[in-house]
Amino acid sequence: MKLPSILYIYDPLCFWCYGFGPTLHKLFESLHDKVHFEILSGGMYIGNQAGTVNQVSPYLKTAYKEIERQTGVPFGEKFVKHILEPGKAILNSEKPSIALTTFKSYQPENIVKFAHHLQEAFFYDGKDLTDDATYIPLAKLFGIDGEEFVKKMHHPDYTRKTKEEFKIVNELGASGFPTILLLTEKQNYLLTRGYIEFEPLYLTINQLLSPVS
Repeated sequence: MKLPSILYIYDPLCFWCYGFGPTLHKLFESLHDKVHFEILSGGMYIGNQAGTVNQVSPYLKTAYKEIERQTGVPFGEKFVKHILEPGKAILNSEKPSIALTTFKSYQPENIVKFAHHLQEAFFYDGKDLTDDATYIPLAKLFGIDGEEFVKKMHHPDYTRKTKEEFKIVNELGASGFPTILLLTEKQNYLLTRGYIEFEPLYLTINQLLSPVS
């Protein structure tokens, strides 16, 4: 029997998704033996929505504090001081989303961990996600040759696959991030559109899985 799936729709540059990261990791550790996990990138900052912090999301300069308060997840000093407050850093989801797509070709079973490290590199360590060099140590964390990984990121196939993900997310109507769906053989369930804490999410998933376990 095919395992049910948790479909996590996020964006690498989504502040609330960063705050949700530890919850997703805990969910994965609790359920990975009976649920398949898949992540799709939503394309939050692409096309006309991409730009500097000052241009496209200046409110985040103060809103991040509320995210810290609700989630308990801290934003790093380097991120706040060097990216957020100056407001000149580019928010463009395409390259980090391509990195996620590329990683799936190596270790799809570790996609939850990679997505977390990708966001930590930006939101905690203040790394530039438009810079190829940022992805080399991320790949090496998983025993992947960093230079090979970056080279693969630039292959047109991974740009195409990433844009297909953006299209799928749009067709699913996932207008906010994070969005989480539970996909079973009988029915698909929208679990949340927006941040949610671990306990109610875990309880809901177990209740929905119990008839098909």
